[in-house]
Amino acid sequence: MRSWGIYLLIFGIGSFVLPMMGLQFKLLSLLGNATPIVGAVLTVAGIALLVLSSLSPKK
Repeated sequence: MRSWGIYLLIFGIGSFVLPMMGLQFKLLSLLGNATPIVGAVLTVAGIALLVLSSLSPKK
């Protein structure tokens, strides 16, 4: 669960940072004007998964 959270966080933050450099993830660029919304959702989901994985009991 932690690794999924990290991946989602990278894609979410990257969707905001990359356009400042004139780049974008190919998959997210297909979404057009909805890219910032999807990026925000990915970022929040990534943070939520990281928090949940840190709260779960360790094996």
